[in-house]
Amino acid sequence: MEASNDPSRPGVFKTTSWSIVRDAGQQASIALQQLCEVYWPPLYGFALRSGYDEHQAKDLTQGFFTHLLGNQTVSRADPAKGRFRSFLLTAFKRYMVSEWRRQQTHKRGGQVGFISWDEAIVEPVDDSCGDVSEKDYDQQWAVRLLDRTMQAVRQEYAFSNRVHIFDALQWSLSTSDSKRPYASIARELKMSESGVKMNVKRMRTRYGELLRQQVAQTVSDPGDVDDELRYLMSVLHDYVT
Repeated sequence: MEASNDPSRPGVFKTTSWSIVRDAGQQASIALQQLCEVYWPPLYGFALRSGYDEHQAKDLTQGFFTHLLGNQTVSRADPAKGRFRSFLLTAFKRYMVSEWRRQQTHKRGGQVGFISWDEAIVEPVDDSCGDVSEKDYDQQWAVRLLDRTMQAVRQEYAFSNRVHIFDALQWSLSTSDSKRPYASIARELKMSESGVKMNVKRMRTRYGELLRQQVAQTVSDPGDVDDELRYLMSVLHDYVT
């Protein structure tokens, strides 16, 4: 499968995360959907690991994205100051602290708060130092990134009416060894063993290209992509071991 930069082609990531940030600052609905899709799961997980229950964590995550867009906080983000995921986590931690203080004020005033503090009183997250759940956040983000890349590859195969090849060879994107003999896969796909091996190589190459595109969206300097990839792979290694 040959690489393509055609933006109409499924699997091609058309917009960088920093471009999404700028669009989100202008309250673009598509940008909001993209932000939520990519970063909702890791931010929601971070809230859970910070001590909130499921309902509270969902409300906080939803409120956070609404807050960012409503206050155009995201539009003021500077790509030169670091990775987008780091900016977003720092902003989320500050939002959590702000909400905790607001709810404490409401509770003392007898008002009904955004979160039921009768269920759980959660101390604010201290964003002046690292938190063990930050690594979990990076892991969840990395898992999400790999999943999106996998789906992008599948979309490309579906677009060219070859999704059956993807489904038969999907294992090759997560491991180097097939649990099935190549001869068996070749019979299923009605191609030679050498054809199967060639398709495996092409699929892995395309997966790597799209993964690199994904990572490039989150850094301001293209020269940081390799370092970011190495970091994310190390995070994933710790996640699965």
